[in-house]
Amino acid sequence: MMRKIANCLFASALVPFLNAPLSAATDPFWPRLEDMVERSAYPLALYEINHAARPDAEKTHLDYLRGYCLRRMGQDPEKALNGIPRSSVWFLPARIELSEAYLSSGKTEKAAETMALAVSMEPLDERVERLADLYFVLGKYEKAAECYEKLSKRKPAFLYSLAWCHTRLGNYPKAMATWQTAISRLPQHPMSQEARLCLANSFLQLGRPLKASEQFRFARELDRAEFLAAEGLMGDGKNDLAIAHYRLVKGPFEEAALYGLSFSLGQQGRLEEAKKSFRTAINRFPKGKLLSESFYSLGRILELQGLSEEARAAYEKSIDADQGATERSTYRLVALLFNKGKNEETILWARKLEKEFPKSEWLPPALWAMGESAFALSDYPQAIAAYDKLVASENLGFLKNRGEEIKYRLGIAYLRNGKFEKAIEYLLGCQANYAEDALFWRAEATYRLGKSAQALWSEYLKRYPRGSHRFEAQYGLAWGYYRQSMLPEAANRFKLAAEGLSDPKLKRDALNRWGSLMAQLGNWSEAKEAFDRVEKADPSDPGNRFQKALCAYRLGQLDDAGMMLESFVSTNPSAPQNKEARSLIGQIKMKQGRFDEAAAIFETLSHDPALSQEERFEHTFKLAACYQNSGKAKAASEVYSSLMKEPDLSRDLQGELKGLMARANLQSGDLDSARLLAEEDATASLWAPETLDEVSKKYFEKKDFSGASKTLLAMKNRTPEQDLLLAHSFLSLGDATKSIPLLRELSLKKNSLQRTVLFELNKVQREDGRFKEALISFGRLSTLFPGKESVQAGMDLARASRDRKEPAVAREVYKAVAQGQAKTPVGRAACFALGELAIEAHDYREAAIAFRRAETASPPHSGLAAQASYWLGYTLVADRRFEDAIAELARLKPDGFNKEEIKTWLPLAWLKQGEAYENLRRFSDAEKIYKKVLVQGEESERREAKKRLDWIAKNIKKGSKK
Repeated sequence: MMRKIANCLFASALVPFLNAPLSAATDPFWPRLEDMVERSAYPLALYEINHAARPDAEKTHLDYLRGYCLRRMGQDPEKALNGIPRSSVWFLPARIELSEAYLSSGKTEKAAETMALAVSMEPLDERVERLADLYFVLGKYEKAAECYEKLSKRKPAFLYSLAWCHTRLGNYPKAMATWQTAISRLPQHPMSQEARLCLANSFLQLGRPLKASEQFRFARELDRAEFLAAEGLMGDGKNDLAIAHYRLVKGPFEEAALYGLSFSLGQQGRLEEAKKSFRTAINRFPKGKLLSESFYSLGRILELQGLSEEARAAYEKSIDADQGATERSTYRLVALLFNKGKNEETILWARKLEKEFPKSEWLPPALWAMGESAFALSDYPQAIAAYDKLVASENLGFLKNRGEEIKYRLGIAYLRNGKFEKAIEYLLGCQANYAEDALFWRAEATYRLGKSAQALWSEYLKRYPRGSHRFEAQYGLAWGYYRQSMLPEAANRFKLAAEGLSDPKLKRDALNRWGSLMAQLGNWSEAKEAFDRVEKADPSDPGNRFQKALCAYRLGQLDDAGMMLESFVSTNPSAPQNKEARSLIGQIKMKQGRFDEAAAIFETLSHDPALSQEERFEHTFKLAACYQNSGKAKAASEVYSSLMKEPDLSRDLQGELKGLMARANLQSGDLDSARLLAEEDATASLWAPETLDEVSKKYFEKKDFSGASKTLLAMKNRTPEQDLLLAHSFLSLGDATKSIPLLRELSLKKNSLQRTVLFELNKVQREDGRFKEALISFGRLSTLFPGKESVQAGMDLARASRDRKEPAVAREVYKAVAQGQAKTPVGRAACFALGELAIEAHDYREAAIAFRRAETASPPHSGLAAQASYWLGYTLVADRRFEDAIAELARLKPDGFNKEEIKTWLPLAWLKQGEAYENLRRFSDAEKIYKKVLVQGEESERREAKKRLDWIAKNIKKGSKK
């Protein structure tokens, strides 16, 4: 059948002289012409036909003969044959001849249509057969089946062709029924053998190997029949019968049969026999197609027998064979090694499976094994990575409801590793067995992210009022309120948390924070209660006793506070709060108005031999503070001055006292005196620079910028912060010439201020009109500190330079922004601006590049993309690249963009496209474009289009008519 179809050229031809005129008996023309055709002298016959003067009645006959000769000469006969009218007796022969011509020239579709017309006029079996064959060649199997079915009613041999059509249509049941009918009716037909094979293949397509085996047996394909019978029996669970059939198979199916035999033995639990059979198959076919499968199945049997090392060797050989079982063998190695506790090797083989088979159905359990092995090795990052991939695969069925456990463990692991967002992600998935714990830890992770977890803590306490983490939740909720500056609520929650926290450190912290918040809120009595409870929890803490005394002091219980502090000092002489307690005793005396006693205390402290020199200075300062608290800052300065006159004071101590006196002057507002004192000792002491720094800041706060600059200039080794303050002072004085060099020098130093200084320098240069210098500082800014702020600084510089007629600087800035922010709205805006400036400078190449970048950065099919395409086309027209401009502007089509977004740019694009056509002198194309503008453009655009159309009509069309 297929050979017949493949050679579907019609060899037979109609007798061209079947209806020759009766005058042929006396007229020599027709016999001579017949002789030429019979001798295949087609060129001579064609010459005779073309030059003969014959009556009109013979015209159709001659046209048919002309087409007949042309086809055989390899020329196109269509014109000659199609000229024959339907009423002519030669119309039908011409259709058949024309069908042959179409088929010869490869026009099979036309050949079928023409033959279908001939069949409709005279449905002879030969023509129906030819039409069916043509339909089959064209793949129109349904139509071919209709023709073959008609023919098969008279000629059963066509049943074979009909069955082929059903097979090609995928209608296997109908094809099988037709094959069986054909075989039963014509069992000796040459195609009966092929029919049985096709019938067997159809049974295989339907998954019925036993039926296929019967047909192969009839077709004398015994080995294949035995093999398929064994496969079918094994599929039906009849392993004993399958084994018997497998043993009978020889020839090309022997390897597959031997594998099936071994597999069937294994299915029956006959492991020893199966093992021997698999090894026989491996030895007999060392390069067989089923070698990998055989090693894999052998490994499974060995694994069932507990021979793990031999099983491992079999799996590794299966992998080395590099055939179909590599994936399964790799997984079995992972499972085998994991069950044996060989964690390092388990991880190695699991990685191999993941790398070589990333979509394997065995990858999830392999990832589980990898994660468990990594945990066993304390390799927590790798374990997390494995579990993360496992959860992402969403294939956790093999774990039998343990998927939530993995998510919970991952969430806790990420929380402990500081990856709080990932922890939240996984804990959100725990809504069943781990819902309570997951909600608590999710709140904890949210809090550690610096976000408010107040809602989550509240939800936990509402859903689980008796939950195991309720006190920790109260503690977390307290912190949430504290961050929101809701201090009373925070204090109350800290109090509630302290009631049941089991962790001593957390409980003590909650009590301390409750007391501290109460103190901050001015509720010193409750604060004192909190510190009392801290003392009960930890009586050995001297710091808590000090806090209690401080609360009594704040409650105005000065006598009690003084007594507690004196007791604290006497009983805890080495406590870190001892000195502060003695100082507080002095402050209590001061509050009681007993300044002399307070001064005596501080004087005593300052002469305490146990105190260091620095501590004496501190208490000397507090001595002066006694005067300062009473509003006698000058008196404090005199105290410092008198101390400086002591003969036994060291030089360093004198310097410190001078510093304290300067500070007293500073506090009294005498900045000039403080500055002079500091300048005297500017290089010899440590306090002078600090004092000068504070003096300069005070000058700056009072807007005495001259004083601030003088003070800062007096400093020999200024810090970057002080240099920045000096630059600000110069700027405030309007002296940019001094400020800019200072800022430029500061900007070269790599420190925490470099970014601020660079921004300041760029701003000052821009505002002072130094655009080229600003361009340099912007370059450094965008390189060292890329980001939105630097981009914005660049855009500000570009706008300023553009406004001040410095387009070259603006172009450089826009170019840098466009390159660094290609996909952002700012980068897109820079591209548009760069394009505009380039057009103004007649640099059309740079303009085209800029607009192309703007188009790429714009959302597809958006108005911005349409705008960029328009300006690109505009640039190309300006650059006289008219063909490129037409192609670019033609991309702006209404169906490719949102109608609302493109309606502004489409008429403009058409106008530019029309301009390009005009420059190319393609005025008809230009007219078409301008007419579109008249329909869809705005008023101004329609006027321009009308103007151009009038010009073309006047100057082009009128000229052509002349």
